[in-house]
This record gives sequence, structure tokens and C-alpha cells, in this order.
Amino acid sequence: MTKKNFKKSIIIFIYFLSITIVGPYNFIFNLSTKNLQSEPVVSQVLVVRYYQAFGNGDSFGWQTQVVAPAVYVNGNPTNVSLQFGYTSPYYSSGGVGLGFDQYAQYYSAWVFPTTADNPDIQVTVSGLYQQVAYMSASIYQYYLDETEKTTELIDNSAITFENGCNPDVVNNPSVFAYPALALQDVTANKIDATNPLRKNPIKPLHPSSIDPTGKIALFRLDQEDSADDFADDVAPDGCSRAYLFGSVPENTFALLRIKVPKTFVDSDHPDEKFKVYPTRYISVGAHYNYATESGLDFWTVNGRMLKQYEDKAGYAYVFFAPNAYVQNIVKEQGIPPTQPPVITWGKYTGYLLGEPDYAIIIRYRVPNPNWQGSPENAICYATEADLKPVTKKELGSWLPEVYSGTQQEFLNGKLGILQKETLWPEF
Repeated sequence: MTKKNFKKSIIIFIYFLSITIVGPYNFIFNLSTKNLQSEPVVSQVLVVRYYQAFGNGDSFGWQTQVVAPAVYVNGNPTNVSLQFGYTSPYYSSGGVGLGFDQYAQYYSAWVFPTTADNPDIQVTVSGLYQQVAYMSASIYQYYLDETEKTTELIDNSAITFENGCNPDVVNNPSVFAYPALALQDVTANKIDATNPLRKNPIKPLHPSSIDPTGKIALFRLDQEDSADDFADDVAPDGCSRAYLFGSVPENTFALLRIKVPKTFVDSDHPDEKFKVYPTRYISVGAHYNYATESGLDFWTVNGRMLKQYEDKAGYAYVFFAPNAYVQNIVKEQGIPPTQPPVITWGKYTGYLLGEPDYAIIIRYRVPNPNWQGSPENAICYATEADLKPVTKKELGSWLPEVYSGTQQEFLNGKLGILQKETLWPEF
């Protein structure tokens, strides 16, 4: 049986204490051997993701740790671990390989496998709604033949009861319509350094593809990598709609242009009424290889940051440079260690990230299927070998574009055909 033929049997419930207080939620996962492959399940892990915690609303609010969820397996509590976040001891390695979004927090819990003697397992995630841009819960099943199955639910698919209403449903009061929740001390244990979720391949996601103009190609994840790399939000076509990526040669300077969509948390005053968004969250990340010592404590620019420096046409810019160059800029500007510097290069101003010698990764969370900029509108290919660059015909003006060159070219005001004192090439 293929991964596509698996049937998901998950029910998600969210409860509210009253109409004016955002109360507890419950994700209930029903797992049964009736839905398993012929090969037995070796292990199962639950992962709960939170993106862009709001905290006190300033530019460092994302560092506030959310209230850890409680997890119950057949009604019995199980240990929950903070897998990644600013307060995790592994924060500084979040940009390695596939890694994590800098502004995300991941919690995990191991779930004992279903067996012939124990065919039905119910996993419940319980806690309080948090003031975040996005939340999801996923169960990953690992099989003896090294295949995997992923079952994912996001916050807006909840069923509500009594007088409550889901704050992540369009036209309902959002989490920002309620008083901020008092964050509690998190008692979850820290996990070991070994990451149970990522295979973290050593090779880049795809070889560098640069045309004669200096333009770096961007790709959508293929079906094979979407399954093997545990990608979020796999579309019906079998490819993840949560990512675009491009590979950059070492010792390269690059500039990315991206048209900034409206997102849920894109200012210090998020919507108090939940709306329709082109994408709930978006970010641009500079991910580096395992052997690279970046020396930097930042690797991501999120949508709220992009909004700060978008131009009159709605575009924002992100620079990439060798890590030593970036470290010098950080020292010159004297900025906090987790905040990327901002530089101006001719007509272009934007945040500066380190060298993405693994990949530039652009993350989308819950991209709207009716929005042309959703990666789902790009062709889905079966394998990496089949991949072709995403085109403007597919994503229109929402397609991010990247030009690259050497340090000397950058200092001379040129990256490929892009020149710092001229308008962005349009063709």
C-alpha cells in the first residue's frame, strides 16, 4: 500500500471555558492497525508546532516560550519534550540542514506503536490556545521497511462546543481579541541532541541552478522528498505546498526579492477578527551545511520583518553573504545576536543573512489555494531528478527571485544582470 492510499482517521476537538476566554483545546488522534501497512510500525512520534509566538508584541516576542501542551495516550499522560525553540539548548543549530524556522517552537512526545494486542490508540493533545501565528499537530509513523506515514492537523480544523468559537476560523474573534494568556513555567524535559524528526540528508536538496544572468532557480519539493523529509502540509498532488527552495554555491553573495503577502501576525497589532490570508505565515531562511560553523545566531526573516522594509510596489529584499562578512556587519552595527542586520545596497534595503550553502528555504504556512503565490500552483514532480524551476507562469509576481555573484561583483554594485542603482530586471 502506498503512502497516498493511507486513510487518515483523526478527530480534533477544541473546548472553550466561555465566550470571552480562550480555553483548552484537544486534538484527538485515532490510530488503528486496520490502517497500517503489512510492515509493522517501529515507532510513532507526535509533534506540536507553534510559529511566531507574539509574547509582548515587540521584535523579540517570539523568544517567549509558549505554554507546553499536555499529551495523553489512551487517557494516560506521557512525557512532552521541547524539541526546538529559542529556550532549547539546540537553538543555535536550528539553521543546519533542513533545520527549523528560527521563530518556531516544536514539542514532541513518543507514542508506543499499535500492535495486534493493542490495535487502537487514542492520542490527545491538551492545552491552552496561544497567541501565535500558526499551530499544528502531526503524528509520524516509522515502519520496519523504513517507510513513513504522516498525519497532520492544523488549528483551524477544530470542532468547538458550548459557547466557544475557534479563534483560527475566518470571521471569528482571533486569539488577539482576548487578554494575553499568562505563560506558565514549562516542565517538559529537554530532548537529546539526536533529532527524531529529520533525516537531515547531507546533500543539498537540489544542485545549484544558476542561469547566465546570475539568477538562482527556485524549486518546489518533489513527492519523494515531501514524504521522506517529513515536510509539512503535503497537498493532494503529493508535493508539499509549504516550501520553495534554491541552492547557492559557496562564497556567494545573493539578493532575494519577494512580494510580501498579508499574514496573520505582520505587525504589533494583529487582527482581532480572523480573516482570509494569502498565507498564515511566511519566512525566508538561510540554511547551512553540517560542516559549516556559521558563528551566527540568526538565519530567518519572517513576514512581519519583511513588511518593515517593503518598497512602494510591495516587494521586500533579503541579502545573503559569506558568514565572515555578515559577522563584521553585526559587529559594526552592534545589534542583538539573534537579530539579522539591515543593509542598503543602492536602491535596495533589507535584512542580511548568512551563507545558505545548504539551501535558501522559503516557508509558507497554510497558503490559500486561491492565492496565486501558493507553491501548490507550481508543478508537482515525482522525484528530485525530475525537478524543474518554478516559473512566473505558475506563481506570477509572487514568485521570489534571487540573483547572485561574487563578493567583488557585489562590491562593484552588480549581481549577475542586477545592478544596485537600477530597477529589478523584469522578464
